[in-house]
Amino acid sequence: MDIKVSIELPSSVENIWKYIADIQSHTQWMQDALSITITSDKYEGVGTTFECLTAVGPFRLTDKMEITDWQPPYLMGVKHNGLVSGRGKFTLDIIETGTLFTWEEDLELSWNYGGKFGESLAAPILKAIWKKNLRALRAQILNRQLPAESQTSEDLNHERKTRLTSQTRSTENTAPGGSAIREADAIKIVRASKYPAPNIVGEPADGSIILEKLEGSTMLKDLTSRPWRIHQHARTLAQLHRKLGDIEAPSSWAQVCPGSSVLHLDLHPGNVFITTDGPVVVSWNTVARGSASFDAALTYVMLRTGETDSKLFAHLAINIFRKTFAQLFARAFGKEQIEKYLREAAELRLLNKNLSATERERVFALARGELD
Repeated sequence: MDIKVSIELPSSVENIWKYIADIQSHTQWMQDALSITITSDKYEGVGTTFECLTAVGPFRLTDKMEITDWQPPYLMGVKHNGLVSGRGKFTLDIIETGTLFTWEEDLELSWNYGGKFGESLAAPILKAIWKKNLRALRAQILNRQLPAESQTSEDLNHERKTRLTSQTRSTENTAPGGSAIREADAIKIVRASKYPAPNIVGEPADGSIILEKLEGSTMLKDLTSRPWRIHQHARTLAQLHRKLGDIEAPSSWAQVCPGSSVLHLDLHPGNVFITTDGPVVVSWNTVARGSASFDAALTYVMLRTGETDSKLFAHLAINIFRKTFAQLFARAFGKEQIEKYLREAAELRLLNKNLSATERERVFALARGELD
């Protein structure tokens, strides 16, 4: 039974080796490894032996292993003895975006587990589990990195790094007064083009702004209570992006990609109010200049990778619904246009310091076509 899985990891081979050299820590990212017990006097290097209590569904077995190859920071090989026999290895290769981690196993199951027939059933299950294990490892790595470090591992040129980092700083570190001024300017510009944004009813001397009170609920809440409107709302969100793309942004605004359109950079169902007069877009303090397709791609990234605190079943249902909505939105806006900027949008999203480890890994996976 030959199984091989690989994943891109946003760090150097030296850093990745630190994660895998500590054999007992593998339980932190291997969901099928319940415990690992070292059975030799040594804890690393050729000759190290250990037992791994493994669980796959209702099946439990103790996999006895020995390190047979140890070439830091590129290769770790093991030999399996017992009910599972064979050899496996972790290989680390330097790539432009960091490290390519490859996990290969050539295993044989004893007759207790069905022999060759059992292997044919186990192979796809184990491959799926090990893919999830590698994504869990990547989530750990991304969680320990600062956003800037995660972005550094991306395949970006210097100009784009500077542009994205500059935009993130301008949206995260601006004083309240400055943020309000930027939001007021943005609202005035888009309303002048008859774009649906809230009316400014007051601008106190302290630099803040007072917006009209909107009657209604957000598109997100409306989707939650009336999910049958999913197609309509997906089309509406796409139309709002296209219409915003027709408005010229001031040249003084931060440029996140080629283009001259106004970009909202946070235009998702939670920032669209559904009123009796139609949809109204709120939260204009992250505006920038660029391509409307980039803005739509960023929304798509948010839709696909957002996290929920709901219980298991609700979490599953929400994820399926969210994926469907994201796909409908992409189809309505133009899937090819979104795909063109998907990786760049993901890179900008990774700079958000408030993302959880799970969200960060999902963004990374989406940009590489690995997200289910």
